[in-house]
Amino acid sequence: MTEKPTYKELEKKIQELEQANSRLKESKESLQEGQELLDFILKQSLLSILFLQDNKIVFANESYSKLTGYPLEEILEWKIEDTIPLIHPDYREFVISQGRKKMRGELEDIVTNYQFVGITKNGEERWVDQYSKSVLYNGKPADMISQIDITEHKMAEKAFRKSEEKFKRIFDNLQDGYLWADKDGNILLANMYAADILGYDLQELMRKNMAKDIYFFPTDREKVKEIMHQNGKIENYEIYFKRKDGQKIVVEANSHLVHDDNKQITMEGTFRDITSRKMAEAEKLMAQKIAEEHKKLALIGQIAGKMAHDFNNILAIIMGNAQLALVNSKEAETIKTLELIFDQTIRGKSLTRNLVAFARDQEPKQEFFRISEKMDLVLNLMRKDLEGIELIKEDKPGVPDLLADPGMIEHALVNLIQNSIHALSMVEHPKITIKTYGRDKHICFEIEDNGCGISKENLENIYEPSFTLKGSKDVTGSYKSGIKGTGYGMSNVKKYIEQHKGNISIESELGSGTKFTISLPVNNKELTIEEKIELRQEIKYFEKHILLVEDETAISNVQYRILTDEPCNHKVDIATNGQVAMDLFDRNEYDFVSLDYVLPGGINGLDFYHHIRETNKTIPILFISGNIEFLESIKELKQKDAYIDHLSKPCQNKDYVNGINELLEKTLAGQ
Repeated sequence: MTEKPTYKELEKKIQELEQANSRLKESKESLQEGQELLDFILKQSLLSILFLQDNKIVFANESYSKLTGYPLEEILEWKIEDTIPLIHPDYREFVISQGRKKMRGELEDIVTNYQFVGITKNGEERWVDQYSKSVLYNGKPADMISQIDITEHKMAEKAFRKSEEKFKRIFDNLQDGYLWADKDGNILLANMYAADILGYDLQELMRKNMAKDIYFFPTDREKVKEIMHQNGKIENYEIYFKRKDGQKIVVEANSHLVHDDNKQITMEGTFRDITSRKMAEAEKLMAQKIAEEHKKLALIGQIAGKMAHDFNNILAIIMGNAQLALVNSKEAETIKTLELIFDQTIRGKSLTRNLVAFARDQEPKQEFFRISEKMDLVLNLMRKDLEGIELIKEDKPGVPDLLADPGMIEHALVNLIQNSIHALSMVEHPKITIKTYGRDKHICFEIEDNGCGISKENLENIYEPSFTLKGSKDVTGSYKSGIKGTGYGMSNVKKYIEQHKGNISIESELGSGTKFTISLPVNNKELTIEEKIELRQEIKYFEKHILLVEDETAISNVQYRILTDEPCNHKVDIATNGQVAMDLFDRNEYDFVSLDYVLPGGINGLDFYHHIRETNKTIPILFISGNIEFLESIKELKQKDAYIDHLSKPCQNKDYVNGINELLEKTLAGQ
């Protein structure tokens, strides 16, 4: 039988029950507060929250309602498939596939995350970043989903990318090269224009070093660093850079030092290729120098021409009387004296001939001939002077005909061979080797001797007018007594070669002989197949009516052929003098005029030009001339008349066709 509890025990039990009841009440109140706080947090959360179970939405918060634009009451009645219209069509298949993979257990991560574009109730598109986690609730699988609106972030990201792309486009298309290098000269950043200028791929350039790979002279980097550390920058600084292929270019650089947050010093700047500009400036200075030289030589020429004419008359009298006296003279001493007088008049005649050739500023008269045949002719004329000299002549086959002034080339050959003969006067086994060959669209000939040679200090002076190493100037005793020079021979040779757009080079060493190499451009009698293919792609104007004014048959025949054949197919009339040109122009309608300046008769090219402009102000006219006097006047004429241009003789066939095409294009654009 159970004993009854005492009063004190009952009282204690009641207290314990009251305390437990109090704690229960506090727990209920705490739970209520926690539930209210949780509800508040869920409602106020920036995260949109969904709880899915049994294919239904069992919970959604206010943020999800705001994100989608649908009221909570409606959302809580949805099934899972009712959320599909809230996904942009472009992303539906992806989102649904993610859900299916999760149901099949194919996703390794407990929490999945992806982004997609959602559509609100009013049709607005919003970017959504979604996290999803599978859980068990009341023993059943469920999904907790949280979403956040990242539309503004995406828009900012898009704007940043757009800005970045715009910056990159501007950066890469700068008309200046950009380089950024560290303190050791390693390139950290460059733009496309810099890569193009320097001949590199962009990524390849950013693995290069300024001192080792970019500065043509590595020591220039130290100069730049010194200026930079003194001034913090360089402005419009001209320096040589090196391209990938080793070519030297001149650049104008602007650069400054950069100090970053880590106190590291780098250098960034821009540069532009001014090689063409510097070459143009140099050419301009050279042209000015040449123009001044021409003026000086023209004055000398006028005086020399007058003196040569008068001196020849004096020589003719002396020569004639010396010859008459020789016929009647019987005394040996007198004959010797008269022969000396006669020989000196011959030398005087040679001097005046060279002087007149130097003084004249004549345009080459051109025709086609074989250089080997011209060489044979000169050697035959000089066979007496060549006696006792071993002569070796090598003619390579396949050398095309040369278009040149035969008289000028002959005179040049005579001077060169005569110089070799003189240089051999003290040599025990004299030898002259002459070679003719073709190379790189040029006709070349070499004249080499094993004579006395020329010292290095005198090599640069041999083309100067009146310069000679013979006679009283022979300080080394290299020439026989009695051999004298006029000083104008090599000056004339250089002048003739340059008038034909050729080159002359010399190799010589004192006591070891001399070799002159002459190269003259090939002028084909018609366009090559390759030129026709190129021109067919380049030219725009065909089948025009052209008046060709040219008195030299060799040139006009070539010009006529290339203009009337493929690909030009122009109709061409030829005039051989100014009067015929005027008659043809007055009777016919022409689209273009090709005009030589020097013409026979009393009407030159400039006279005909003025005749044309009296009735036609816009027909394009291309002057073809190498005359120095005309070259000076054409500069001023071109400034006044936009429908004219000029090509210097001799000109290549392709250049001639392109010159006509370019002037036609310029004229039609101007009209």
